[in-house]
Amino acid sequence: MFLVLLKYWLCEHTTILQPRRPNAFPHCMKWDLTALQKKMKTTSLADLGFNEVGPSTTDQNIHIITPPKYIR
Repeated sequence: MFLVLLKYWLCEHTTILQPRRPNAFPHCMKWDLTALQKKMKTTSLADLGFNEVGPSTTDQNIHIITPPKYIR
């Protein structure tokens, strides 16, 4: 189970793979893990540059799950 979650994490935090369905929800539906497996056969994680690893692609959607702030 952990390895499956790690694959989704790699998809969300690197540019190894482009999303199959960028606006899918839940976010796991936007990734094709079969394509990731094929890509990883030819790509080493050690070869990723700083510009290829970053914050989650879902950071732009954080407002969906963050409760509204109330001012008193």
